[in-house]
Amino acid sequence: MSANIFKIKIIDSETKIIDTGELIKHCFDIPKIDFSFGKFLKSLSIELEKGESSRNMKFQRFFELLQINHKQKGDLLFNPISTKYSNQFQNLKESYKVNKIENLIHPKILIWNNILANLNIEGFSVYPVHKLTLEIAQDLDGVLAFPRDNGLGIKSTMYREFMIRIIIDIQSEITESQRNVSKWFKENDGIMYPTYPNQMNFGKSNVDFSGDEGFIWGIEEGDKIIINVDNKEFWKDYPNFWWTNRMKSNIEYWIENVPNWIENNKKYPFTIAKFSILIHPSWFGVNSNQLLKSGAIFDSTAYAN
Repeated sequence: MSANIFKIKIIDSETKIIDTGELIKHCFDIPKIDFSFGKFLKSLSIELEKGESSRNMKFQRFFELLQINHKQKGDLLFNPISTKYSNQFQNLKESYKVNKIENLIHPKILIWNNILANLNIEGFSVYPVHKLTLEIAQDLDGVLAFPRDNGLGIKSTMYREFMIRIIIDIQSEITESQRNVSKWFKENDGIMYPTYPNQMNFGKSNVDFSGDEGFIWGIEEGDKIIINVDNKEFWKDYPNFWWTNRMKSNIEYWIENVPNWIENNKKYPFTIAKFSILIHPSWFGVNSNQLLKSGAIFDSTAYAN
């Protein structure tokens, strides 16, 4: 589609160290499956106490078990992890050193890196992530603008690819040499905008996971507003939001000039949604801070359906 489907505003932009337990929640829909404490404990030959189960284990207990066994067995305890992910750990380290991603990095690599760093394992340092909070307002009628609710959750490939497209569209406003995401796709012969229903193609990049996870490490949905288009009183609750005037004007125009517009658009509710995404600082860090301060509002053609 060529029409602008969204207006976007950067609400917050910050590079910071996030608690590892929180990081796991941001990165995985089902942490106990996607980052299984039980499987990792088994791979490290760490036994649970009698009657204890890893099924509903909290990260704090997982880390406590790692600490106890590390004191008893030393750094050799983590040989299965450091050996299995040796190349990925090196890629992560290098990416922070030069502030550039060459090979996509799965979020579990960052998480394990930070765990080992917090255990004071030699050669590991805790790395921050860039947290970008966006408010995305639908700007086009007659479309199901946001990704379909297909039961796969907010951290699914569909939503991650949607967010990659949003970032690409925002970065189109800055100097071409600073458009780090689209540059990466070009350098790796990837496809940013595949024809639906195809997924993004991450080209010649050598990854052993779904490439979207290498761009969008974590994602969380915040407040969502669904506009009641046939209720004039609705706007009284949102008088001075950045999207209010434009959206109110558009909707009033469509109601007045397009026959049966309200009835025809009931299955396409106008939505404003807030999302926080966690990404490597090199993707967008400095530029997003500058754009946040400018108060700019961006157009987007991102479309995931």
